[in-house]
Amino acid sequence: MLRCIEIGASDFILKPFRESVLKTMFLNVYRHKSQNINHTIPNDLPKVTNISQFQGRYKNENCERLSFLNQFVCDWNFSPLELDERDLVQCVFIMLDQTFTQLPELNSLRMEKDAMYDFIFDVYNSYHNSNPYHNFKHAVDVMQTIWYCLCSIRVLKTSWWPLNLDIPDSLHEEHIKNLLRPIDVLALLMASLGHDVGHPGITTATPLAELYNDKSVLESYHAMVFFNILRKHYSNLDTKTYPDYKDFRRIVVHNILCTDMGFHQDYLDDIQTATNKMATYGHLTGDKDAERLVLCSAIMKCADISNCTRPFSHAKDWAILLADEFSIQGDLEKELGIPSIAINERGKVSLPDFQLYFMKNVALDLYTSFGDLFPQMKFCVDNIANNITTWEEIKQK
Repeated sequence: MLRCIEIGASDFILKPFRESVLKTMFLNVYRHKSQNINHTIPNDLPKVTNISQFQGRYKNENCERLSFLNQFVCDWNFSPLELDERDLVQCVFIMLDQTFTQLPELNSLRMEKDAMYDFIFDVYNSYHNSNPYHNFKHAVDVMQTIWYCLCSIRVLKTSWWPLNLDIPDSLHEEHIKNLLRPIDVLALLMASLGHDVGHPGITTATPLAELYNDKSVLESYHAMVFFNILRKHYSNLDTKTYPDYKDFRRIVVHNILCTDMGFHQDYLDDIQTATNKMATYGHLTGDKDAERLVLCSAIMKCADISNCTRPFSHAKDWAILLADEFSIQGDLEKELGIPSIAINERGKVSLPDFQLYFMKNVALDLYTSFGDLFPQMKFCVDNIANNITTWEEIKQK
């Protein structure tokens, strides 16, 4: 049973004889057994019990590297693909530690430094890092996007923010900042870190559907796994010791669920409605709690697909990895005689066509509305347009 959960086939335990369950089970078990993968931190990384040695590397041996990472998380050219596991862990630590330092309202949730490293290692180990795309690097990429956005709208401040970065002021900036409370900021960062934990690297008409009533199935599973990790590190995480815990949990779960692309249009409609209100009134109107969730979903959804807004070299690298993950599933389905969709069939859909369809039909509308809500992030729309042009040029060759 534990092995089934470890390799992403926990659905087999629930409904072992459904056809979709068998498909997911075979794909996951066959894949991981054939590759003989051990989902743990590489052997050369210190274990959690030696976490002080890990911290010491930055405190005593490599201050220049620490300085670089502090600057890197404040740069839109950020790329986790260029970092090793130690640097990835340190980037997460930097963002969480600075958030707790800047927002004293979160003191009751603040971890000691050793405990925070322990927590980050547990999250790292909960990802299937053999996945080409849905792994810890993707989580850090999404988290850094949210960090960058929150810093750009001045909800968070950091001394490492580029002084020469020209960020336009927003007429509704104060309204946005007042809506996003410290607990929302932490919930966004935490959700981004845990939004794909346990992702099997395989997507099907998933057998977890009956457990989660056919709605946001994988995302509901990620939320469940992530809160199990949080409970381990926050043994006192309840409404008695922290009155806002219920709200925190609700926002984290909402942020994770909104990454379900199956409900993309529903979330986009809400975001566009908020954009229209902002254009008409200069601020959002209506229930503040509902407005807050719309803002959070806008930030989270954009962060989840932000790799297509990065400089083209980074965007291309991410596109290759995602296509590779789809192709691996297609190869397994072909080998096992299981029907496959076109995007999973290796070579059936070209990389430029794959990216052009996604950017034109999904990313562009979302980021256009996002830029209207957060003018400081409008440059992402220009980046998408530039990347579309580059992909079209590659397609013509």
